[in-house]
Amino acid sequence: MILSARVAGLMFLLLISLGTSGRQQQDSVLNRIVSVHADSTSIARVLRQITIQDQIHFSFDASLVNAERTVTVNKDREPLINILNILFPHGEFSFVEKEDYIIITSVEEYNDSIPGDPEPEGIKYAYIQGKVTDLVTREPLSYVSISVKGHPFGTITNQDGDYVFKIPEPYWQDSVTFSFVGYASGTRAHHQLLENGSVQLRSVTMRIREVRVRAVSVEEILEGYRENIRRNYALSSRLYTGFYRETVKQDEDYISVSEAVMEVLKAPYNDEFREDRVRLLKARRSPDIKPFSWVNFKLQGGPYTITKLDAVKTHETF
Repeated sequence: MILSARVAGLMFLLLISLGTSGRQQQDSVLNRIVSVHADSTSIARVLRQITIQDQIHFSFDASLVNAERTVTVNKDREPLINILNILFPHGEFSFVEKEDYIIITSVEEYNDSIPGDPEPEGIKYAYIQGKVTDLVTREPLSYVSISVKGHPFGTITNQDGDYVFKIPEPYWQDSVTFSFVGYASGTRAHHQLLENGSVQLRSVTMRIREVRVRAVSVEEILEGYRENIRRNYALSSRLYTGFYRETVKQDEDYISVSEAVMEVLKAPYNDEFREDRVRLLKARRSPDIKPFSWVNFKLQGGPYTITKLDAVKTHETF
């Protein structure tokens, strides 16, 4: 009886161990079981098929991945990593999972931790990443401002509340501040975010003091506006780096989706003859869109158009 009890106990522990191991493997997106059937189909459409069927999303640099290359894949109930190794040359690409997202990047960029320009020699960087959510509802907060306290550089969260922040070594001892309209600002130490980058912000209600409204003539408003341009806007050229995205829909279908990382050289605001300039660093356009049906339809957008929307610079309405 004692021997039987010991054997049963060992079998019970073994089953627990196997169950735990199985759950850990299933938690990995790359080990998720998928089925793909595609004959002479572009890689972009194969990835789109997986997204629709299994709710797994993909992100990649269009300049590194030839998404229009056609492949033939017919696999039933295979781990996702096996499918990706068929789609992409083995040894040339790495796959990084983040929740239900797979980031496809080259091995060289993956070894550099985060893709980007070569870093100056002798300077070390730390990368913190996580998600910013509401303390009560746990809903993700989009476009939260993130910065090193007391220094003029930072980043923002994306639409899903996720962020990645690159911090040079001289600022590792400083705190990181998270701020968002309608929420109390949160401050975290650098080492805390390295251990856990998730941040919750508390919604706050603020009592606004009495506001008195008085009538002001148009001439007085415009005069004050012109006088304050030199105080509120740069009088020398400034170079900015930003992200651009443009989507155009007809009914419920996307007919144009494009995005880019760009540099904008803003001309001085006191120089009415120099124009702003735009340079694209990296750009891509979605190939999986529906052709538009309007005969006389013409797209007139792009990053350069943004510079023409600066009313202070162009004075078009004044």
